[in-house]
Amino acid sequence: MNGTRIRRTAPTNVDTTDLLDYGVRWYRHGGGSDREIWDRFGLSPREYFGRMLFVLDSHAADLPPTTVDGIRMVARRRLWLAS
Repeated sequence: MNGTRIRRTAPTNVDTTDLLDYGVRWYRHGGGSDREIWDRFGLSPREYFGRMLFVLDSHAADLPPTTVDGIRMVARRRLWLAS
């Protein structure tokens, strides 16, 4: 990743299950709109995708590996675009 480090932040008041459900539903469509992420979670896209990466590292055991990889790819791309 060109030496760029992605900062992964711990979720605070965001429900982990809701975060994963949203990620699973929207990763094939680029991760969801910035507006919908704000309306649903009260997070900027940067905060949301950083938290998503953290949650995937610790709570993704029940998801298929291809889904986890797809969500990670979208999250990393959106974080790169937001930087």
